[in-house]
Amino acid sequence: YDAPESTTLQLVVWTPPDDFVPTAPEGFEAADAEGAEAPARPSFDDVVNGQKDIMDVDRDMCNLQRICRRLEGGGKAPNLTKICTVLGIKAKQKKYNEAAIELRLRALRFRDDEEFVPTATDMDLPPEAFEKRMEIGPLPGRRGRIEVVAYSIAKLCEKLKAFAERAIGDGEIQRRVEA
Repeated sequence: YDAPESTTLQLVVWTPPDDFVPTAPEGFEAADAEGAEAPARPSFDDVVNGQKDIMDVDRDMCNLQRICRRLEGGGKAPNLTKICTVLGIKAKQKKYNEAAIELRLRALRFRDDEEFVPTATDMDLPPEAFEKRMEIGPLPGRRGRIEVVAYSIAKLCEKLKAFAERAIGDGEIQRRVEA
């Protein structure tokens, strides 16, 4: 065997981004073939204190989707950091912040809150009906233009703070948040 005079080996190493989260193992979210229960979901404190992997959080982040759907800039990292601050969460990576916000809103029973628009019921509407529901009315002085529900990050944070103060006023919910 004659080896080439010049042999080079190029090694490329991939470094995942800070917000990279690997997929969950197969069967994680459902019972296995023998009918065994799926693993229990972590508490907010488990996620915040790093005792559980973020991927353990339920993939259906309905509360997070609800607050970001009409938010200018949506669920971008800077918005999530500000939301974390309002909800008393120490912000970290984007995926962590998403999970922590979802768990905090669940602890506060945000799904039951009917004052925030869109409501949980609105989120279940088909896209066309949802958009129609988000219409407030005609824009004054803007013939043919319709005002719709939309939040700046400052306005959303104001609404979330008011919601959290109302929710924490309920003793049972306060115990769940502090647990």
